[in-house]
Amino acid sequence: MAPKRPIRYITTIVSDISDSAGVRLLSLRDPDGWELPPATPGSHIDLYLHNNLTRAYSLCGDPENQHQYQVAVKIDHQGRGGSKYIHNELQVGDFIDVSLPRNTFPLIRDGQKYVLVAGGIGVTPFIAMMYQFDRLRISYQLHLFYRDVPPLQSTLAQLGRYGQIVLHDRANACKTIPMLLPDPHEDTYALCCGPLRMMGDFDDAVQHWDSANVSKEFFVPPERPPLVNAYSLVLKKSGKTVAVPVGTTALEALEQAGVAVQSSCLGGVCGACKVEWLEGEPIHNDLCLSPADRRNQFMTCVGGCNSETLVLNL
Repeated sequence: MAPKRPIRYITTIVSDISDSAGVRLLSLRDPDGWELPPATPGSHIDLYLHNNLTRAYSLCGDPENQHQYQVAVKIDHQGRGGSKYIHNELQVGDFIDVSLPRNTFPLIRDGQKYVLVAGGIGVTPFIAMMYQFDRLRISYQLHLFYRDVPPLQSTLAQLGRYGQIVLHDRANACKTIPMLLPDPHEDTYALCCGPLRMMGDFDDAVQHWDSANVSKEFFVPPERPPLVNAYSLVLKKSGKTVAVPVGTTALEALEQAGVAVQSSCLGGVCGACKVEWLEGEPIHNDLCLSPADRRNQFMTCVGGCNSETLVLNL
Protein backbone atom coordinates (compact mmCIF):
# COMPACT_ATOMS: atom_id res chain seq x y z
CA MET A 1 0.00 0.00 0.00
CA ALA A 2 1.36 3.42 -0.95
CA PRO A 3 1.66 6.03 1.82
CA LYS A 4 -1.21 8.48 2.13
CA ARG A 5 -0.70 11.78 0.36
CA PRO A 6 -2.21 15.13 1.30
CA ILE A 7 -4.26 16.96 -1.26
CA ARG A 8 -1.15 18.93 -2.25
CA TYR A 9 2.33 17.48 -2.32
CA ILE A 10 5.38 17.85 -4.49
CA THR A 11 7.87 15.38 -5.93
CA THR A 12 11.53 16.11 -5.24
CA ILE A 13 14.80 14.42 -6.10
CA VAL A 14 17.61 13.73 -3.64
CA SER A 15 20.40 15.91 -5.02
CA ASP A 16 22.99 15.44 -2.28
CA ILE A 17 23.62 13.36 0.84
CA SER A 18 26.09 14.15 3.60
CA ASP A 19 26.68 11.81 6.55
CA SER A 20 28.36 12.76 9.83
CA ALA A 21 28.20 11.32 13.35
CA GLY A 22 24.96 9.42 12.81
CA VAL A 23 23.18 12.34 11.12
CA ARG A 24 22.27 12.28 7.43
CA LEU A 25 21.76 15.65 5.73
CA LEU A 26 19.50 15.39 2.68
CA SER A 27 19.29 18.04 -0.01
CA LEU A 28 16.08 17.92 -2.06
CA ARG A 29 15.39 19.75 -5.33
CA ASP A 30 12.70 19.91 -7.97
CA PRO A 31 13.52 17.31 -10.66
CA ASP A 32 13.23 19.96 -13.39
CA GLY A 33 15.05 22.71 -11.53
CA TRP A 34 12.01 24.82 -10.65
CA GLU A 35 11.74 26.78 -7.42
CA LEU A 36 10.20 24.94 -4.50
CA PRO A 37 7.28 26.37 -2.48
CA PRO A 38 8.62 28.96 -0.02
CA ALA A 39 9.24 28.09 3.63
CA THR A 40 9.65 30.35 6.64
CA PRO A 41 12.23 29.73 9.40
CA GLY A 42 10.98 27.03 11.75
CA SER A 43 9.01 25.18 9.07
CA HIS A 44 9.00 21.43 8.54
CA ILE A 45 7.91 19.06 5.80
CA ASP A 46 6.61 15.51 5.71
CA LEU A 47 8.60 12.93 3.78
CA TYR A 48 6.49 10.17 2.22
CA LEU A 49 8.82 7.20 2.31
CA HIS A 50 8.67 4.15 0.09
CA ASN A 51 8.18 1.80 3.05
CA ASN A 52 4.73 3.30 3.77
CA LEU A 53 5.96 5.65 6.47
CA THR A 54 5.39 9.39 6.79
CA ARG A 55 7.91 11.38 8.81
CA ALA A 56 8.11 15.10 9.63
CA TYR A 57 11.49 16.86 9.64
CA SER A 58 12.45 20.48 10.24
CA LEU A 59 13.88 22.35 7.28
CA CYS A 60 17.45 23.29 8.15
CA GLY A 61 18.65 25.05 5.01
CA ASP A 62 18.67 28.71 4.14
CA PRO A 63 14.99 29.69 3.72
CA GLU A 64 16.03 32.19 1.02
CA ASN A 65 17.24 29.35 -1.19
CA GLN A 66 13.98 28.33 -2.87
CA HIS A 67 15.69 25.78 -5.12
CA GLN A 68 16.53 23.44 -2.26
CA TYR A 69 15.08 21.91 0.89
CA GLN A 70 17.44 20.44 3.46
CA VAL A 71 16.51 18.08 6.29
CA ALA A 72 18.78 16.37 8.81
CA VAL A 73 17.87 12.93 10.11
CA LYS A 74 19.54 11.28 13.09
CA ILE A 75 19.62 7.50 12.97
CA ASP A 76 17.37 5.94 15.63
CA HIS A 77 17.94 2.21 15.86
CA GLN A 78 15.03 1.88 18.31
CA GLY A 79 12.62 3.98 16.25
CA ARG A 80 9.72 3.05 13.98
CA GLY A 81 11.84 2.66 10.85
CA GLY A 82 11.80 6.07 9.19
CA SER A 83 15.35 7.12 10.05
CA LYS A 84 16.76 3.67 9.24
CA TYR A 85 15.13 3.76 5.82
CA ILE A 86 16.57 7.23 5.12
CA HIS A 87 20.05 6.19 6.27
CA ASN A 88 20.17 2.76 4.69
CA GLU A 89 18.04 3.00 1.54
CA LEU A 90 17.85 6.53 0.13
CA GLN A 91 20.43 7.44 -2.49
CA VAL A 92 21.28 10.47 -4.59
CA GLY A 93 18.94 10.50 -7.59
CA ASP A 94 16.01 8.91 -5.75
CA PHE A 95 12.63 10.59 -6.05
CA ILE A 96 10.72 11.37 -2.87
CA ASP A 97 7.34 13.03 -2.35
CA VAL A 98 7.12 15.71 0.33
CA SER A 99 4.35 17.87 1.75
CA LEU A 100 4.17 21.60 1.42
CA PRO A 101 6.05 23.33 4.26
CA ARG A 102 4.06 24.19 7.36
CA ASN A 103 5.22 26.10 10.40
CA THR A 104 4.18 25.36 13.98
CA PHE A 105 7.38 26.94 15.38
CA PRO A 106 7.56 30.40 13.78
CA LEU A 107 9.85 33.19 14.88
CA ILE A 108 8.29 35.34 17.58
CA ARG A 109 7.94 38.82 16.12
CA ASP A 110 11.05 40.84 15.27
CA GLY A 111 12.93 41.06 18.52
CA GLN A 112 16.29 42.60 19.26
CA LYS A 113 17.76 39.44 20.80
CA TYR A 114 17.01 35.72 20.63
CA VAL A 115 18.28 32.97 22.93
CA LEU A 116 18.00 29.52 21.33
CA VAL A 117 18.36 26.37 23.43
CA ALA A 118 18.74 23.10 21.54
CA GLY A 119 19.33 19.50 22.48
CA GLY A 120 21.18 17.43 19.86
CA ILE A 121 19.29 17.15 16.58
CA GLY A 122 16.79 19.66 18.02
CA VAL A 123 19.10 22.29 16.58
CA THR A 124 17.63 21.81 13.09
CA PRO A 125 14.78 24.40 13.21
CA PHE A 126 17.20 26.95 14.67
CA ILE A 127 19.60 26.65 11.73
CA ALA A 128 17.05 28.16 9.33
CA MET A 129 16.40 30.90 11.89
CA MET A 130 20.11 31.68 12.20
CA TYR A 131 20.45 32.10 8.45
CA GLN A 132 17.70 34.71 8.76
CA PHE A 133 19.27 36.37 11.80
CA ASP A 134 22.67 36.67 10.11
CA ARG A 135 21.08 38.13 6.99
CA LEU A 136 19.11 40.72 9.01
CA ARG A 137 21.94 41.35 11.51
CA ILE A 138 19.83 40.32 14.49
CA SER A 139 21.64 39.41 17.72
CA TYR A 140 21.27 35.84 18.97
CA GLN A 141 22.82 33.12 21.08
CA LEU A 142 22.55 29.42 20.33
CA HIS A 143 23.23 27.04 23.21
CA LEU A 144 23.57 23.51 21.80
CA PHE A 145 23.74 20.61 24.22
CA TYR A 146 25.12 17.41 22.67
CA ARG A 147 26.62 14.02 23.47
CA ASP A 148 29.93 12.85 21.97
CA VAL A 149 29.90 14.93 18.74
CA PRO A 150 27.84 18.07 17.94
CA PRO A 151 25.44 17.50 15.03
CA LEU A 152 25.79 19.37 11.73
CA GLN A 153 29.14 20.96 12.55
CA SER A 154 29.90 21.92 8.95
CA THR A 155 26.56 23.73 8.68
CA LEU A 156 26.98 25.52 12.00
CA ALA A 157 30.45 26.66 10.90
CA GLN A 158 28.75 28.80 8.21
CA LEU A 159 26.67 30.64 10.79
CA GLY A 160 27.23 32.96 13.73
CA ARG A 161 28.24 36.15 11.90
CA TYR A 162 25.87 38.21 14.06
CA GLY A 163 25.35 35.72 16.85
CA GLN A 164 27.15 33.40 19.22
CA ILE A 165 27.13 29.62 19.01
CA VAL A 166 27.98 27.93 22.32
CA LEU A 167 28.47 24.16 22.46
CA HIS A 168 27.82 22.27 25.70
CA ASP A 169 29.06 18.68 25.97
CA ARG A 170 26.54 17.00 28.24
CA ALA A 171 29.25 14.82 29.72
CA ASN A 172 31.05 17.88 31.08
CA ALA A 173 28.41 20.61 30.99
CA CYS A 174 28.41 22.69 34.15
CA LYS A 175 25.83 25.26 33.08
CA THR A 176 22.10 24.76 33.40
CA ILE A 177 19.39 26.37 31.29
CA PRO A 178 18.49 28.97 33.96
CA MET A 179 22.15 30.04 33.98
CA LEU A 180 22.10 30.57 30.20
CA LEU A 181 19.00 32.74 29.98
CA PRO A 182 19.15 36.50 30.55
CA ASP A 183 16.64 38.33 32.70
CA PRO A 184 13.25 38.66 31.01
CA HIS A 185 12.94 41.67 28.72
CA GLU A 186 10.26 42.76 26.29
CA ASP A 187 12.71 42.65 23.35
CA THR A 188 14.31 39.29 24.25
CA TYR A 189 12.88 35.97 23.12
CA ALA A 190 13.70 32.46 24.33
CA LEU A 191 13.11 29.38 22.18
CA CYS A 192 13.79 25.72 22.89
CA CYS A 193 13.76 22.44 20.95
CA GLY A 194 15.04 19.23 22.47
CA PRO A 195 14.22 16.07 24.42
CA LEU A 196 11.44 16.02 26.98
CA ARG A 197 13.65 16.49 30.02
CA MET A 198 15.25 19.56 28.50
CA MET A 199 11.83 20.97 27.66
CA GLY A 200 10.82 20.58 31.29
CA ASP A 201 13.96 22.37 32.48
CA PHE A 202 13.27 25.15 29.97
CA ASP A 203 9.70 25.52 31.23
CA ASP A 204 11.01 25.93 34.78
CA ALA A 205 13.57 28.50 33.65
CA VAL A 206 11.05 30.73 31.83
CA GLN A 207 8.15 30.50 34.29
CA HIS A 208 8.53 34.22 35.09
CA TRP A 209 8.82 35.28 31.44
CA ASP A 210 5.97 36.74 29.43
CA SER A 211 4.49 33.79 27.54
CA ALA A 212 4.51 35.90 24.35
CA ASN A 213 8.33 35.90 24.50
CA VAL A 214 8.69 32.14 24.81
CA SER A 215 8.29 29.35 22.26
CA LYS A 216 9.25 25.69 22.04
CA GLU A 217 8.96 22.71 19.74
CA PHE A 218 8.93 19.03 20.67
CA PHE A 219 10.61 16.57 18.36
CA VAL A 220 9.57 13.57 20.45
CA PRO A 221 5.88 13.46 21.45
CA PRO A 222 5.41 12.78 25.17
CA GLU A 223 3.13 10.01 26.33
CA ARG A 224 -0.49 11.04 26.48
CA PRO A 225 -3.20 9.92 28.92
CA PRO A 226 -5.59 7.32 27.49
CA LEU A 227 -8.75 8.55 25.79
CA VAL A 228 -11.54 7.46 28.12
CA ASN A 229 -14.60 9.05 26.48
CA ALA A 230 -16.65 7.64 23.64
CA TYR A 231 -18.30 10.19 21.37
CA SER A 232 -19.40 10.80 17.80
CA LEU A 233 -17.90 12.98 15.11
CA VAL A 234 -20.46 14.78 12.98
CA LEU A 235 -18.99 15.79 9.62
CA LYS A 236 -20.84 18.88 8.48
CA LYS A 237 -19.82 18.91 4.81
CA SER A 238 -20.36 15.22 4.06
CA GLY A 239 -23.24 14.60 6.47
CA LYS A 240 -21.51 11.53 7.93
CA THR A 241 -21.50 10.55 11.58
CA VAL A 242 -18.47 8.60 12.80
CA ALA A 243 -18.41 6.81 16.15
CA VAL A 244 -15.24 7.16 18.23
CA PRO A 245 -15.02 4.32 20.79
CA VAL A 246 -13.14 4.56 24.09
CA GLY A 247 -9.39 4.36 23.49
CA THR A 248 -9.65 5.31 19.82
CA THR A 249 -8.41 8.60 18.42
CA ALA A 250 -10.53 10.74 16.16
CA LEU A 251 -7.94 10.21 13.43
CA GLU A 252 -8.20 6.43 13.70
CA ALA A 253 -11.99 6.56 13.62
CA LEU A 254 -11.99 8.84 10.58
CA GLU A 255 -9.55 6.61 8.72
CA GLN A 256 -11.58 3.51 9.51
CA ALA A 257 -14.63 5.30 8.12
CA GLY A 258 -12.78 6.07 4.89
CA VAL A 259 -12.37 9.79 5.59
CA ALA A 260 -8.98 11.04 4.37
CA VAL A 261 -7.09 13.24 6.83
CA GLN A 262 -3.42 14.07 6.44
CA SER A 263 -1.27 12.78 9.32
CA SER A 264 2.37 12.40 10.25
CA CYS A 265 3.74 12.36 13.83
CA LEU A 266 0.64 10.85 15.52
CA GLY A 267 1.67 12.63 18.71
CA GLY A 268 0.14 16.11 18.49
CA VAL A 269 3.42 17.78 17.58
CA CYS A 270 3.60 18.39 13.84
CA GLY A 271 0.18 19.90 13.08
CA ALA A 272 -0.51 17.74 10.04
CA CYS A 273 -3.88 16.33 11.12
CA LYS A 274 -5.41 19.64 12.19
CA VAL A 275 -9.08 20.10 11.33
CA GLU A 276 -11.63 22.80 12.06
CA TRP A 277 -14.20 22.07 14.77
CA LEU A 278 -17.55 23.90 14.90
CA GLU A 279 -19.54 22.60 17.88
CA GLY A 280 -18.90 20.49 20.96
CA GLU A 281 -16.34 20.34 23.78
CA PRO A 282 -13.01 19.16 22.40
CA ILE A 283 -10.18 18.03 24.67
CA HIS A 284 -6.91 19.43 23.40
CA ASN A 285 -3.98 17.11 24.11
CA ASP A 286 -1.64 18.50 21.45
CA LEU A 287 1.58 20.47 21.81
CA CYS A 288 1.38 22.62 18.69
CA LEU A 289 -1.85 24.65 18.78
CA SER A 290 -1.90 28.05 20.43
CA PRO A 291 -4.79 29.05 22.72
CA ALA A 292 -6.17 31.12 19.84
CA ASP A 293 -5.88 28.15 17.45
CA ARG A 294 -7.78 25.91 19.85
CA ARG A 295 -10.88 28.07 19.57
CA ASN A 296 -11.60 26.44 16.22
CA GLN A 297 -8.85 23.91 15.49
CA PHE A 298 -8.53 20.32 16.69
CA MET A 299 -5.70 17.78 16.39
CA THR A 300 -7.34 14.49 15.46
CA CYS A 301 -4.36 12.31 16.39
CA VAL A 302 -4.44 13.06 20.13
CA GLY A 303 -7.57 15.12 20.87
CA GLY A 304 -10.62 13.86 22.71
CA CYS A 305 -14.09 15.14 23.50
CA ASN A 306 -16.11 15.93 26.65
CA SER A 307 -19.44 16.16 24.81
CA GLU A 308 -21.51 13.46 23.11
CA THR A 309 -20.73 14.88 19.67
CA LEU A 310 -18.04 16.99 18.07
CA VAL A 311 -18.94 18.73 14.82
CA LEU A 312 -16.07 19.02 12.32
CA ASN A 313 -15.92 21.06 9.15
CA LEU A 314 -15.31 17.96 7.01
